[in-house]
Amino acid sequence: MPSILQFQLCSLRSDSTIYILVVILGICHYGNGYPGGAPDSACGAMFPSGHSAPPQGSSPPYRIILAKKTYSPGETVKVIIEAKKGHYFKGILLQARNIGCNVNGSDIVGVFTANDNELETKHCFGKVHSSVTHNSNSPKRTKFIYWTAPVHSAGHVIIRATLVEDTSTFWINVVSDILVDLHSRDTPKCIQSTVFPIFPVKGVAYSGVYSAASTRKYTVYELMTILVTCYVINLSK
Repeated sequence: MPSILQFQLCSLRSDSTIYILVVILGICHYGNGYPGGAPDSACGAMFPSGHSAPPQGSSPPYRIILAKKTYSPGETVKVIIEAKKGHYFKGILLQARNIGCNVNGSDIVGVFTANDNELETKHCFGKVHSSVTHNSNSPKRTKFIYWTAPVHSAGHVIIRATLVEDTSTFWINVVSDILVDLHSRDTPKCIQSTVFPIFPVKGVAYSGVYSAASTRKYTVYELMTILVTCYVINLSK
């Protein structure tokens, strides 16, 4: 039996009918988002367009896990994207960004490899393989990708992602721990308390010399000076 909507459409002029059909198709497409991957327009703010809801304000049910805490130029680091029990993600846009006092800039670094039939790399800001996105809207729970650092020192890095569970449920600014560049000499003050405790300087007990709660923040050069001083004192004994 024809529906009320069908009777109403039939009673309209043809141009009005076409207009209504276009609107309905547009709504359906908008609700589906981008099942084939994030568009170029999302590269900067990493905000998913095509979704009829604001981002979730709760703690994200996802983790971005790094296989190690530090890296050297040219090194490859394994990255794990993991959904908590009872959750999954259908869409993703993921990048490596220099971490500083502003993580919303467009300074993305390194290249990704995604050996996965549900993920693919994306060229953002003209940088080849600089991002990872989905190529299907199938539910995903755990994925493994690889990030390769530039051959020169690129600074401390975080892996940042937007993860979409469904059309109206998504989380932005899901981040990993800081990946520390062993060759970087520039650590912004706003992240020193996070970076220095994992800087692998042998012989320094950070609990006594530097801690995240300490009001005195030492630079790498000051720590090296402390090491040399201790070495000289030990020799004189």
